[in-house]
Amino acid sequence: MLAVIKTGGKQYKAEKGKKFEVEKLPGKEGDKFTIEKVLLLKDGDNVKIGTPLVEGAYVEAKIHLHKLADKQVVFKMKAKKRERRLHGFRKQLTVIEILEVHATGGKGPVLKTPGVFEAPKVKPAKKPAAKKPAAKKA
Repeated sequence: MLAVIKTGGKQYKAEKGKKFEVEKLPGKEGDKFTIEKVLLLKDGDNVKIGTPLVEGAYVEAKIHLHKLADKQVVFKMKAKKRERRLHGFRKQLTVIEILEVHATGGKGPVLKTPGVFEAPKVKPAKKPAAKKPAAKKA
């Protein structure tokens, strides 16, 4: 069975036993989790396409390794000004291994994927107390 999953804003083709790198996920090496964002399922000639997700489908995966990607070098220069800037960057990645692809079934432990913005809970500000008029001097 083959599935197209979405994690970290990207889509991946997932099959049992396949390993690939995704954006960094929370969790420790060896943790098992489920990915419920399944966009497409293929089992032989039978294909299910989600609108946008396939209902009830999920993929079981295991965190295999956390690592850093190769360094990306950013070089900025302004001509004739002797202004140069060199900056390096290494993206954090997680290598996951697909354990099983399920068309229907229950839920397992779900890890929140990065890139999903949750607004922080903010307490409403208290209104300042109304000022009392100053007492008149005699």
